[in-house]
Amino acid sequence: MNSSTTTLTTSEDIARDLRDLGISSGDLACLHVSLSALGFVPGGSRAVIEGVVEALDGGTLMMPNYSGDLFDPAEWQHPPVPSDWVELILEATPAYDPERTPTRGMGVVAEYFRSFPGVIRSAHPQSSFAARGPLAERVLPRTLWTTGLVQTGHWAG
Repeated sequence: MNSSTTTLTTSEDIARDLRDLGISSGDLACLHVSLSALGFVPGGSRAVIEGVVEALDGGTLMMPNYSGDLFDPAEWQHPPVPSDWVELILEATPAYDPERTPTRGMGVVAEYFRSFPGVIRSAHPQSSFAARGPLAERVLPRTLWTTGLVQTGHWAG
């Protein structure tokens, strides 16, 4: 535990606080969570997700599940890669798989949610969302979005 941590937050606290904010049984909620912003959470990511699921009580939870490294390595800036590596990276990187491709840069709660029972993930190889609940199929795009993001090619699988 970080010595500066002064808050203990339980799964029950999370459920209560979400209800106090207006979340009701059966609602649809889209959340992005910073575990460290909650203080010390016994049970970590699992406790956070279970608290949210409890507050939604039969509702639908949706979370961003981006895999930000699945784009053209020639455009990588942080850090950039040598140009002679680009083709090797493209050939060696597994194609996007909604069930197996981990999140990147989304935090431990989003990564945990990705594998939580009943969760499905959208088809976008870079900017996917995951959802669980009765509206999950309805709120997740089942096709690739028409944006400036990756739409076809190697990353689309």
